[in-house]
Amino acid sequence: MWEGMRIFYQYVFRNEVIPIAKNKTVPFEYDDFKKYSIAEISEMLGIGKTKTREMLQSKLLPVTKVGRDYFTSPKAIQEFLKKNVGKELYF
Repeated sequence: MWEGMRIFYQYVFRNEVIPIAKNKTVPFEYDDFKKYSIAEISEMLGIGKTKTREMLQSKLLPVTKVGRDYFTSPKAIQEFLKKNVGKELYF
């Protein structure tokens, strides 16, 4: 009777029961995620290095910063640009 059913844990918060799926994984969509320099990121965006640095400092771009290194993928940068078509970005 219970075979094949997912096991759920229940988390109680403020008298509410919220079901949480066990071992739920989210597929990773960027296979080409690697380290890029500021010059390489600015080339992907088609803007200068100074403007790229400003965007990175404002945490506007889809990157992960580890120390001084920036990790991203060209696909993530392209999706960021597509998502912001027609917008004026202020930072």
